[in-house]
Amino acid sequence: ILSGTACARLELADGTVIALHQDSVYSVELTRGGRLDNEGGMVSYEQDSIGGVVKEYNEIRTPRGGEYQIRLPDGTKVWLNAESVLRFPGIFSGDERQVYVQGELYFEVARDSTRPFRVELEAYTVEVTGTEFNIRTYADGPQLTTLVSGGVTIYRENEIVCLKPGEEAVLGQAGGTIQVQEADLDSRLAWLQGYFLFDNAKLEDIMDELGRWYNVDIFFENSKVREEHFSLELRRHENFWKVLDLIERAGMVKIVVKKNVIFIK
Repeated sequence: ILSGTACARLELADGTVIALHQDSVYSVELTRGGRLDNEGGMVSYEQDSIGGVVKEYNEIRTPRGGEYQIRLPDGTKVWLNAESVLRFPGIFSGDERQVYVQGELYFEVARDSTRPFRVELEAYTVEVTGTEFNIRTYADGPQLTTLVSGGVTIYRENEIVCLKPGEEAVLGQAGGTIQVQEADLDSRLAWLQGYFLFDNAKLEDIMDELGRWYNVDIFFENSKVREEHFSLELRRHENFWKVLDLIERAGMVKIVVKKNVIFIK
């Protein structure tokens, strides 16, 4: 059982599929104009111009146990955590820049006051002109938008929410209204720095996160231990057996591994 690595799958609007890896270095002239460069775990997608009216969307997708970076045609940088998706146009035409996301992604948006940048989630839209923020929208948890710098506006049905740096918007799995709270930036952004940081988190949430990164399935034989709380800090590339040993040493659970399935008792 190995930790995640830089890998992703890029599907272009014309149907071309490219496997991306940290060790692969290449440049490709695209058939419909533009250029694709990949090196060191980052792919850069450059367009010929900002003109054009047809919006054809490309998609980059990271698997379980994968992460990647991409520089979009306008210069915006995006980091994708494991099991995440970003759909983006080959050309940002017109008066806006629009992308679609799933999973967890960090955005460093290139400033352009004349063309707002819009991120479409399943439940709401995040709009900015130039700022840095983290979006987390996995199916097994709430939808979170965490603002690091600048400002964002969130639109959802009849709701409009504005965030200040250090705040995050939370929308629970059951729906309801968007709640704004102070963000623990160290915990939220730990994945970007190459480590996990859990502060009094439920074991179920911890194991979901580790399962995505180490590409293992988690099975709780005792449902009560899902609610046990742990504080844990470790490197994302730590040996998985050391991670399990660290959790077991708390004396609350026993862990059994069979192939790629983790049984927690």
